Amino acid sequence: MKERKLLGALEPVQREIKCFMEQYGTAGWQIILNGEQDADSYLRSEVVWELFDKITRVSELIGYLDREVSEEGSLKTEADGSISLNDAGLKPGQEVEVYVYEPLLQKMIWTRVKVSAGKNQKLIGIDRGVKIDGLRARIR
Repeated sequence: MKERKLLGALEPVQREIKCFMEQYGTAGWQIILNGEQDADSYLRSEVVWELFDKITRVSELIGYLDREVSEEGSLKTEADGSISLNDAGLKPGQEVEVYVYEPLLQKMIWTRVKVSAGKNQKLIGIDRGVKIDGLRARIR
């Protein structure tokens, strides 16, 4: 697979991110959490937070496809509005893969979505019209 070769080539990037976060992570979070309250300091803190967030996400995505599927089954909307996979509740912000029809490609695909917060959870990343109950899903 071509993507496996590409992801393998990104492993050094992932290692460098880990080293960077080990060396500078605490200092970065101190800037974010203890920044001065003037407007420019707030902006710098905001940019540092976004940078750390993106760096962390890049590292997570590099290893994403190598993770094993740990759970697979059907989604269900519970009476309290929460979403579950095989009767196990999903947490707000949790990433789930769902098997849906993609009209642009005219075929079924796996795509990543996130579970929303709030009383009546939704799946962020797919059309709101997609029926959640019975939707095939998996977690890595």
